[in-house]
Amino acid sequence: MRRLKLYTSAIIVLLSIVISGCSLLENIRQPEILSVRPKITGIDFDAISLAFDVDVNNPYPIPIRAPRFRYGLDIQGNEFFKGDAESGVDLPAAKVGTLTLPVQLSYKDLWRTFQGLSDAKEVDYTLNGALMFSALGKSFELPLSHSGKFPVLRPPAFSNIKASLSEVSLTRAKIAVDADVNNPNVFDLGVQGLGYVLKVGGEEIGGLTASTGGMVGSGETSRLALVGEMPVASSLLRLIRGGKLSDAMITPSGSIQTPYGPVKFK
Repeated sequence: MRRLKLYTSAIIVLLSIVISGCSLLENIRQPEILSVRPKITGIDFDAISLAFDVDVNNPYPIPIRAPRFRYGLDIQGNEFFKGDAESGVDLPAAKVGTLTLPVQLSYKDLWRTFQGLSDAKEVDYTLNGALMFSALGKSFELPLSHSGKFPVLRPPAFSNIKASLSEVSLTRAKIAVDADVNNPNVFDLGVQGLGYVLKVGGEEIGGLTASTGGMVGSGETSRLALVGEMPVASSLLRLIRGGKLSDAMITPSGSIQTPYGPVKFK
């Protein structure tokens, strides 16, 4: 009989501890999203890669296991796509943790859906959705939202092209080409790593390098000086001597520098 009373007392104590613990947990405030911080992780002439760092406060004394994202992206106020993704990361106990949602956008898909944006330098977007997880026997959906702009990468444009010859020999001639280079982007471009091809009247000469030119500011136009050599037998030589450069084009090669890393011309 005494043993039974001891067991009963122990069970009552354990139940009291459990009930007390549950009561304490009930008083702990719920997890919440503190901020959504976007960043550009990659860009080229075909697509842009974004990542949204989501800061989440977990007040519970246990980790929250691998929450999931359910999200959508609106462009210019219109739905573009919806998706879901695993975070792959646990939120640490009793502190703020950061989860990252990666999103990649194809310019081709964007222009196909929103044809009026094909010449846009920047695009307005809104990320919306929820962070979903379970903790302490409860299911949570924390709403998340963030609005901003992302840039569209455009190649530099060349105009006002002029060419002249010097040091003409029996086989070779030096060529100097001046041109305006315009940066149509909302960020600065570095053009110091580029090579160039000059095309005039169906003829072309490659291997031109810049003797000037470095950074071109957003929306600005700079004067670019190129130098190279060409064979005297080229019909392009006669065009340049005749001053017929109205149809001249410059095609860049190599890589331009952006704030998000180098981008190679295909």
